Amino acid sequence: MQNLEKQRRQIEKLQEIRKKSENYKELIKIKPLSYEERVIEYVNKINKIKRDINEKDKFLFNDNVKMYDWYCNESKKIMREVKENKTLTKERLEEIMMFSKIDYTLYELNNVFKIKAYQYINMIKKLGRNVRPTDKFTFKDGLNMYNWYGNNSFKIIQERKNNIKIDDDRLEEIMLFAKIEDALFENKKSSKQIIFYSRMKEYVNKIIALRRNITKKDNFRFTDGTSMKVWLDEERLKLRKYTGLDEQIKQEIDLFKRIDRILEKCKFNDYSKKVNSYRKKVKKLGRNISCSEKYAFSDNINFYYWYKKESDKLRNEYKKHIIPSEERLEEIMMFSKIDDTLHDLKMKRK
Repeated sequence: MQNLEKQRRQIEKLQEIRKKSENYKELIKIKPLSYEERVIEYVNKINKIKRDINEKDKFLFNDNVKMYDWYCNESKKIMREVKENKTLTKERLEEIMMFSKIDYTLYELNNVFKIKAYQYINMIKKLGRNVRPTDKFTFKDGLNMYNWYGNNSFKIIQERKNNIKIDDDRLEEIMLFAKIEDALFENKKSSKQIIFYSRMKEYVNKIIALRRNITKKDNFRFTDGTSMKVWLDEERLKLRKYTGLDEQIKQEIDLFKRIDRILEKCKFNDYSKKVNSYRKKVKKLGRNISCSEKYAFSDNINFYYWYKKESDKLRNEYKKHIIPSEERLEEIMMFSKIDDTLHDLKMKRK
């Protein structure tokens, strides 16, 4: 009997301990969450369901407070504080900052496509080109950028091909995707400009070194392997056909005028050197050069035939009353110095 009574008291004691333990667990369970804990739980929930919580949802915090009601009350409270221009405590300001995380998460959830589109555009600008499959770039949520771009391009093509009716939300996505295509077009245009200016610089440096224009016989090439002569001909043809108002094309035309100016200058300098060389030679001889003499310039052009050709050209221009350009007039005046030198030599002999 004593043993039975002892066992009964032990069972009662265990039951009392268990009851206290359950009451303690219940107290822990219903303990109100902190503001930060509520925000964290709310953000986790909307991220999980991929949308905002509505009135029909029965989602509860861990302390059994309805999530929808809490969010609505907090939103109203913040709006009231702003409207009344209330002076807020440091603690309240911290709560509002925490609450803003919910709105930011909702913005991201409601604007997933928009955010990705602009992230993609920023990546294009950073790279200076489109994203490649080998790049392995991802969005903030870990989704591969190249795959996202490819999938959306294919989706839009299929929608157009099959005349699929789209709603306003989908139309907005398509318009956002069009901004990516615009960015790619501008980037491509910018790349072409860089290539053009780079080649232009190479070409100018080459003709300055040669002191003449480039011919097909030269077979000179840019550092990227493109034929200089072919490039020049293609660009000149493109610019000659242009009749619009594009500012970029205007700049390219102005640059091509620079080539002509450099060539004119090189030609004039070369002409000047020939005149001076010829005068120096006749002064040394004390007379003009005859056709039987093999004197030549550094470019192997014969002195006598050069002088005869230039004299014939000058007489022909006078005969036909051709009005010389400014550059040609300078050449004529320079050539006349040879005749002045020959006249002076003739007078000395007398």
